[in-house]
Amino acid sequence: MIRLDENMEKSLRSFIETIAQTEIYQNYAIQKERLKEEPELERQIDDYRHKNLEIQQNYHGEELLQKMEEFEMNYASLCANPLVDRYLSAELALARMYQEIQKEIHERLGLH
Repeated sequence: MIRLDENMEKSLRSFIETIAQTEIYQNYAIQKERLKEEPELERQIDDYRHKNLEIQQNYHGEELLQKMEEFEMNYASLCANPLVDRYLSAELALARMYQEIQKEIHERLGLH
């Protein structure tokens, strides 16, 4: 692991605090806390993520589309749960924010 100099460490802490104050992160934190009150739903969401990743890594083309359709049908009732839907939506929004941040860093440093 690379050790950051003091100036970078200070800037990073400030950046993290800024992220933590965003509406996107705040909503995610709220939804995550609500989900913690339902351990079985947490387990089901973990299973959902694992299965989704497994399908995306192991299948391609038409077979991927077929497997994803089956996957969505199998998990439709889980995703229909309002608590799960709110959590997954908040998690997706946070992931998209991370992607946008990473994209900006790459572009501004000329790493694209």
